[in-house]
Amino acid sequence: SANVQLEYSTNNGVTWNPIPAATSPTLNVGPVVETQYRAVLTTSGTCPSVISNAQPVTLVDLPIVSLGPDTTLCPGDSIVLTADPGGLYPGATFLWSTGATTNGLNVNVANTYSVEVDTLGCIGRDTILVDFFQVPVGGVVSSNIDSVCLGDSLNLNLSGSSGNIQWEASTNGGVNWAAIPLGTTPSLDVAPVSTTDYRAILTFVAACQSDTSNTIRIQVVQPPSPAQAGPDQSLCGNTIAFLAATPPLVGIG
Repeated sequence: SANVQLEYSTNNGVTWNPIPAATSPTLNVGPVVETQYRAVLTTSGTCPSVISNAQPVTLVDLPIVSLGPDTTLCPGDSIVLTADPGGLYPGATFLWSTGATTNGLNVNVANTYSVEVDTLGCIGRDTILVDFFQVPVGGVVSSNIDSVCLGDSLNLNLSGSSGNIQWEASTNGGVNWAAIPLGTTPSLDVAPVSTTDYRAILTFVAACQSDTSNTIRIQVVQPPSPAQAGPDQSLCGNTIAFLAATPPLVGIG
């Protein structure tokens, strides 16, 4: 009977090295570089050795898959996830958690997505969480009064809103609006010096959509100026004095 000795070569068959204890017809190998294997059969007599064909074993790199960090999108937006964005693994197959088998996957629903990239049986995997910011709600601005005397203040209240608050004011009928410093809470005390419109802008993140509350207009009432009844007078006996009052410039005196 023939004796079996398995050999290997890491230089394309230029030199061959026996594998210790590899004397059976089957062998499990785990090369770290591209390697060829062959079997040499010898007998105990003077017959020459018989050499099998050489079997190359090619190493395939494990695909490195990166879908990127978890991400949160604006409401209504979408994102394309790509398993092999650089085309590094030609011939690879793809399997997404959704069942899709394409390299890219368009996502517009919040969920956790994963993909497998298979290159000749070597499989790389990655997972990503895609979430969406909430949709802001503007809410309703209200006040117990809609006019105030110059110099007085009143309270505005925002209810039914959702998101981060920024109060704004306009003194030209809503043509231009300006953010009110520190106006970021549902309750706002204001002391307008002229008729002013107020509203609240609601957002969850600056780059995404916003929503606007209703507008409330606060009238400012000017205080009356003093009326003039003329200078003091001294009368004699039954003398009658005639008073000539000067009406106020503003209000009723």
